[in-house]
Amino acid sequence: MRIIFMGSGEFGLPSLQALVASHEVPLVITQPDKPAGRKRQLTPTPIAQFSEAQGITTIKPDNVNDEDIQRAIADTQPDAAVVIAFGQYIRQPTADLPRCGSFNLHGSLLPKYRGAAPINWAVINGETETGNTAIRIAPKMDTGTMLGKQATPIDPNETAGELHDRLSAMGPELVLKVLAELKAGTAAEEVQDESQVTVAPKLSRTDGY
Repeated sequence: MRIIFMGSGEFGLPSLQALVASHEVPLVITQPDKPAGRKRQLTPTPIAQFSEAQGITTIKPDNVNDEDIQRAIADTQPDAAVVIAFGQYIRQPTADLPRCGSFNLHGSLLPKYRGAAPINWAVINGETETGNTAIRIAPKMDTGTMLGKQATPIDPNETAGELHDRLSAMGPELVLKVLAELKAGTAAEEVQDESQVTVAPKLSRTDGY
């Protein structure tokens, strides 16, 4: 399949690597370079570093929903778009451009822990289980229909950083499974139970204390 990948953080890197190995990835969309380190040098995202090293066309828009970005996506004639830790709000016209649509890999068992920091809040709240959920891109963040889940126990001594890396490594299996089902036309979409929703907002300095 021809896959557009939209992502920025390290969480999506194993999935992008798996997509490059098993599908055609003509375009990667990521966040613009940002200052990092003591010298505040402009630094590409982990996703951009990998995709550029692979020779994949990589664009870094301030707004993925701009018309020129939509044209760039449409020109690749993608079968699907995979979104992981991207960091921008994707509107429906953009998400609907690929033939099979777009889906996001979220680091929780939705509808629990919708939001920016699902892994951290699962650890903070002493959860014993979490996982990844593949969901359709929807107008409201993390509310899309679910295409698949993978669950894993949380060790009592596991840090959020360790859990992040483990869920990241699990991601490719679910991403590739969902793509195969979309291609075959067998993907089952499950509506989230709104009565079970919990939220995982971005961490603040106060949360750190």
